[in-house]
Amino acid sequence: MRSRRIPTRLFLSAAGLAVVLLATPDPLFAQRGPVAPDPGTIRLKTATFDPLVAMPSLPDGLSISEYSPGVRGSYLVQFDSPITAAHRSALENAGAAVKGYVPMMTLEVVMTPASRGKVAGIDGVRWVGVVQPAFKLYPGLERDVADRFTPGDKVALQVSLYPGEDEPGLSQVRGLGARILKVDRGRSFLVAQVEVPAARLQALARIPTVRYIELVYEPMALNDRARFHNGMAAIANDTFSAGIDPSLDGKDEASGFQVKYGHMDTGIYIAHPDFTTADITFEPGADSSDLDNGHGTHTSGSLVGDGGQSSSVPEGAPPSGAAIGPNQWRGMTPQAALHHISFDNLYTDRQMFERESEEGVQISSNSWGWSSGGSSIRDYNTNAAMWDEGVWDADNDVAGLQSLIVFFSAGNNGGFNSPYNGCISNGADNIGSPGTAKNVITVGNNETDRGAGSACGNFSGLGDNVEEMNASSSRGPVDPDGTGQGLFKPDVTNIGGYWNVSLEALGTASVCSGQTVSPDCPTYCSDTGASYAYSNGTSMSAPLTAGFGGVVLQDLVVNRGVATPRPSLIKALLINGARDLTPSACNYTYEVAQSVVHEGWGFVQAENTLYGPGGTPAVRNIEFENEETANALATGENSSRQVTVASGTPFRVSLVWTDYPAGAGSGSPLVVNDLDLEISGPDGTFLGNNFSGNWSVTGGGADRYNVVENVYIQNPTGGTYTITVKGFQVSQDQEPGKAGVNQDYSLAWSGDLSVCTPTCGDGVAECGEICDGTDLAGESCQSQGFDTGSLACDGTCDGFDTSACSNFVCGNGVREGSEECDGADLGGATCSGQGCTGGTPSCNGDCTLDISTCTGCPVCDNDGTCETGEDCNNCANDCISGTTPGVECGNDICETADGEDCVSCAADCNGKQNGKPSNRFCCGDGGTNPVGCGTGECDTGGNTCTTSPTTAVSYCCGDTVCEGEESSANCAVDCGALPFCGDGTCNGGETVCDCAVDCGPPAGSELGLCTDSLDNDCDGPVDCADSDCAADAACVGCSLAQVGESCVDDADCCSDKCKGKSGAKTCK
Repeated sequence: MRSRRIPTRLFLSAAGLAVVLLATPDPLFAQRGPVAPDPGTIRLKTATFDPLVAMPSLPDGLSISEYSPGVRGSYLVQFDSPITAAHRSALENAGAAVKGYVPMMTLEVVMTPASRGKVAGIDGVRWVGVVQPAFKLYPGLERDVADRFTPGDKVALQVSLYPGEDEPGLSQVRGLGARILKVDRGRSFLVAQVEVPAARLQALARIPTVRYIELVYEPMALNDRARFHNGMAAIANDTFSAGIDPSLDGKDEASGFQVKYGHMDTGIYIAHPDFTTADITFEPGADSSDLDNGHGTHTSGSLVGDGGQSSSVPEGAPPSGAAIGPNQWRGMTPQAALHHISFDNLYTDRQMFERESEEGVQISSNSWGWSSGGSSIRDYNTNAAMWDEGVWDADNDVAGLQSLIVFFSAGNNGGFNSPYNGCISNGADNIGSPGTAKNVITVGNNETDRGAGSACGNFSGLGDNVEEMNASSSRGPVDPDGTGQGLFKPDVTNIGGYWNVSLEALGTASVCSGQTVSPDCPTYCSDTGASYAYSNGTSMSAPLTAGFGGVVLQDLVVNRGVATPRPSLIKALLINGARDLTPSACNYTYEVAQSVVHEGWGFVQAENTLYGPGGTPAVRNIEFENEETANALATGENSSRQVTVASGTPFRVSLVWTDYPAGAGSGSPLVVNDLDLEISGPDGTFLGNNFSGNWSVTGGGADRYNVVENVYIQNPTGGTYTITVKGFQVSQDQEPGKAGVNQDYSLAWSGDLSVCTPTCGDGVAECGEICDGTDLAGESCQSQGFDTGSLACDGTCDGFDTSACSNFVCGNGVREGSEECDGADLGGATCSGQGCTGGTPSCNGDCTLDISTCTGCPVCDNDGTCETGEDCNNCANDCISGTTPGVECGNDICETADGEDCVSCAADCNGKQNGKPSNRFCCGDGGTNPVGCGTGECDTGGNTCTTSPTTAVSYCCGDTVCEGEESSANCAVDCGALPFCGDGTCNGGETVCDCAVDCGPPAGSELGLCTDSLDNDCDGPVDCADSDCAADAACVGCSLAQVGESCVDDADCCSDKCKGKSGAKTCK
């Protein structure tokens, strides 16, 4: 039934051997429910520490105490309670730009040292500290670089900077002799692929706005009986709702004819005879032959192959071996469209999902992962974080959210460990990135039941029991912390053990039979003719699940009245409809605190997902809420709805939200915006993810580690249950349609919902009704893709009437929506209404009001910018004013004329009060061993010193004097506008490479300019790193700093000797 709302405010084909671990339930986590992390800790990949207890020990060259005055650098700001919009606002008012989040309750900000004291004084701030260079290096990166490269070698690195901090960050990267290859920009990320001398790694980490550094990785490629076991064969000919013709001009409802997939892989052998019904297109330069591999042909065949060559092959439904029917080896949705991108395209993650979005892709299927040196990357990293944003918005150059439903293989790092009973694996935390991303749907693989007797060998153990996870399938959790908890992955599992599908590209059956390994048939085997081959791994299970996701998407759009199903809804429905696997040798559970996660939330099931338990196309026992702007939650808010269920059938509720990306250097928990699920009813109160085995128990604590929360009540007492979603902490805005900082979500619930009898016309949308009268179940013209109008329910309560919905059109002469005017239609606007005394306004071409023809207008236009003629008195909304504080301890300035010294204000005034008298000093004391403000002892560590009295200053923007808190950013009328490229002046930070219009054209060569630390010819390398300077006397033999040039450590110098005081070292 519809709820009754309560208004509340790599080739991932498996291979290999490894260490064996038994995956029986871990006694350590006998409490079964989530274990709460220590809220006082800051959790990074490189260190977990409570800053008020002890800071981590940091290596030489990778720690700093403070940035130089005026330098914008990165800081961590930890709060003592869940972060709110008010906290963010206070930070911004203090001059700190919020850039991201790390656990626990800590924001990443960029600011100058002068803002640090102000931020520390914000109510609720627990600690403020510099992001240390050591925190920015991927664990083991220095060792890997040292083992694989000499100091002069160029290393390809993936360097993350803070969004919006392109400059001077990128210029500083170039200044290290780096060549920038690619730059990817998103709302939450700024990632540059660079080539940089290996010896400059620490210097790269010391750049103030560099966020994280990793190697550049390479993509690594990581199906007949699956349709039977996951239920697709059973629904193949279903008519999902009454009145819809299943033929649909030759297209049945389960064929995916309204779905378009994105497919990234090795290539596709487009000449395969099974690719006759799907609409397959190729990215320019993509491989349409796949002759040297076959992986992409296999995975695309699982998605859209029509199985036309399999009609005569006697393989089918177990246990008899009789054929299921014609085309039994077809893919999941053979009438869908598919756009293929090859590894040959050499795309970054952002380029992949942005191109898919531009091609109209709805579902992205990926059977690959990132690798380095042939080994998969097995944690949440920069690549995973980018895909987390791609799910939410795959193309931020286009207005609105371009969401993408993304499936990834979990990987095949489980190991082939016998006995092959589904209970033995390589242990936890071996899922491959980007399958480690929170918002993607990560798919493991369980076996099929092919058994023994094939010419390709004996499948017993690896492909003989659907109830067992394949030995090779990667296990979770992702990035477990000291409690053993991490991100609960994989999300679901599907058949991937010796699945037989399209693979003609590898040659004939005689070449591939008997598991012969050859250049033409490296890992595949076929005993069923030249068109098919067996393979094993999560590469097989991911496209099968993505293909079923396409069926779910099509059903929601065609039959359930959802114009734009969000990725979180697809994920919630797949999880809610999955079932537990039951191997005989051990028990898989849904306990999120278990040491090894095998099946995730279970084996996907078509009928359960589409119809619910015991449901049919006409009477469904599964309902849902798509993401709704009105329901989005801020910190401390909650939203509830009521559902009535009958006893006798389990009641299952699934909550999923598309979370903000975690920082690439974050440790666990990886959740940024944390929501909680609570179910209360006749059986008590249940919290999300508190399980004993596979069923929910009352009590326990909230889950802080996952963006999926479930409550599964095994034997519900018939009655009404309240489903409540709570916003524990929402620190980053994920719902742009609602003011504030909010997180939206989707829900799915299933059970025996037949206790409700639908009555179309009673004004209540229930029991599967899409709407009823004025009850539109939260939908509107806007949610159906229109700009305005009045949505109505049709007469049968199974669909909407959109005839009164419409879209705004600027230029049609009619003022609509947010338009201020349109042509001659000024909406009644007059010059007098704008506060002017005469004239007639007109309309601009973009439908905004033009009052330039009005006369006698007021000086203040309330546009947020203080302009000539405005000041803080006549235009307070545009022009700031106030009074600066006088002497202030904590502002990093030792104000000696006002009585500050190292005793009265140690935070500002340096001093040492022990040891021999000659070693004692105290900035500002003026006593027996005075130290003047001009000495190095007082002007270090980020502090400065002044002998001038500090007095409070009143300021008023618009009075022609730049004073107090005024700056070019907030009072350009007094302080001058911020410099910009094109203002006629080559400003600081601008170069001939990025602003030739002001700084002049680049030089044709670096020759003769080899010691000025500039990239004069704009080809990337600087000074001696540029081949133009190979013969220059200053560069012969070494491309590092020469004698007398500044340095930070020995690795900076050709002489390998960097000496001097901190901040003033030179090469010796």
